[in-house]
Amino acid sequence: MFNQLPGSRHAMVQQMHQELLRWYGRLATRTIRKTRSLVWIPFLPKGIFVPDLPVPKRSKQDIRDVSTNDGLHMDGVVVANRWARIPETLDVHFEQNLKKYLTRKLQHIDVRRITHSAEYVTEYALKSLKRRTSSEDDILVLPRTLSELSGRQARHPLTGATIGHGLINQP
Repeated sequence: MFNQLPGSRHAMVQQMHQELLRWYGRLATRTIRKTRSLVWIPFLPKGIFVPDLPVPKRSKQDIRDVSTNDGLHMDGVVVANRWARIPETLDVHFEQNLKKYLTRKLQHIDVRRITHSAEYVTEYALKSLKRRTSSEDDILVLPRTLSELSGRQARHPLTGATIGHGLINQP
């Protein structure tokens, strides 16, 4: 959930993406030490996020949740490996460290462990694509590829050569 964001729906989605990138950066650096090392990239958490609108539910929703940004928020699924620097599961980690992840625009993060029916959870998180209230252009997949990281390059673990946009440059 986000605090009120200015602009059109497209502008709000872009701001939400930026805040999720900040959030993910914090999670990534707490998960592995060298987030740009090719050796450690496979151990980064993986996530997929889509803008969503509230749907009628049996339980009542807070009026703030459905009126802020006209109810627009992000749903997603994040998976993390067990070899990370975070000793607990992500739901416990966020419960204990929530304030470290919130920003001026990011109001609330609801992390729940998937204990069963991963198919149902994934379908629910991406339901706005099925309902066509969001498009494929609105999808945010993390981590981003090296070519998407503007001006930043990874280093090859053995040679130290920088790798950017699919090219290897010798130091």
